[in-house]
Amino acid sequence: VIPKEIIKRTNSFDSSTNPLSTIEAELAKYLNGQKKPESPMDELIYHIVKKIQQMNADPVQEAIRKKHFAEFDLHNRFYSRRCTIEGSDSEYDAEDTPQLILASNKPRIDLYQVDVAGNLVGIPSSKELEYVCLGSGQTQVEEYVDEAKYEKDPNIPKSALSNSKISLDQIDLKAAFWLAYGAVTDAIVQDPNTGGLVDMVIVTKDKVTHLGPEVQEAITTKVRSVYENMSQDMLPSPAKTEPKQDFQI
Repeated sequence: VIPKEIIKRTNSFDSSTNPLSTIEAELAKYLNGQKKPESPMDELIYHIVKKIQQMNADPVQEAIRKKHFAEFDLHNRFYSRRCTIEGSDSEYDAEDTPQLILASNKPRIDLYQVDVAGNLVGIPSSKELEYVCLGSGQTQVEEYVDEAKYEKDPNIPKSALSNSKISLDQIDLKAAFWLAYGAVTDAIVQDPNTGGLVDMVIVTKDKVTHLGPEVQEAITTKVRSVYENMSQDMLPSPAKTEPKQDFQI
């Protein structure tokens, strides 16, 4: 495993790089085409460093480049080994092995399903809405989209619909947001195994916005406020006692 600092340092080599050692100075010359390897050992070192340059310090970007998420694959190997070899309280089911939905805006906006072996599977191009859904509530989400239940959602603009279906030419960020939210909340209502906080992440070409922490904080604050009001109405107030006199008249 190559440390991230080494990968970043190797990728920073250019004509303006200030070398930290004699070896770095020589490597920079090789990598910038100012010098050619003079021996088989030079050639070997040169190719090793070039290979490191092709790596990415970001494991997600490296997974997208290779179409394989090595760290996730390793995680699932340990998970299955722990369940099958070392034993567990419940019987191991391969269907319980985690999968991921991966969205990224680099090098372009894209969406993947990451299977149990870490392979990235792209979403096939379609004239219909392109989406991926995994886990509990999957059937309910697919019904919500395929049966156009979102048509009744007042938060989705009518301009985003065509013949009661989402129009791919007219859909915008607002419509996509409420479509995702409506699908998940419908699954929560329909499926007893689906529940909890609706955690949203919005990926655009410019940034990634995680709404979950803000929503969680708002819910926690509201719940505390409700309980404080209830405690005032339902719980008895402490009995008042006369103040003690510490003097005599």
